Amino acid sequence: MPGSPLYKTHTGAEYFKRITALESDRRIRSAFQDLVLRIAPPGASLFDFGAGPGIDARFFAERGFTIGAYDADPKMCEFFSSHCRDLIDSSRVTLEREKLAILVEYHDGPFSRLENAPSTPAVSAV
Repeated sequence: MPGSPLYKTHTGAEYFKRITALESDRRIRSAFQDLVLRIAPPGASLFDFGAGPGIDARFFAERGFTIGAYDADPKMCEFFSSHCRDLIDSSRVTLEREKLAILVEYHDGPFSRLENAPSTPAVSAV
């Protein structure tokens, strides 16, 4: 996560190693994954924005979801591509490498553009 000490000092393989080392981090990730499994329809398409090293993308793709993923950090993308290579090759996971125009729905209004990006398809995270 940008802004955290871990992100500032480690990306890619080193980030993966550190983020999976602590039991507390593994419990939090597991709780998140369990929540998504309860609310997402089986076989749904999910978008992992800020995908990092691909931990969640791999987890959900291995459970039958189709995953689109994005991360701004080139080292994270490099590790992601290696970590999820088999799933990318089988089209279960797609890693977007271009800048994206991300849209977020505000509680009191329509979708609003948050990031100025080149002409690319807009993505809505829900």
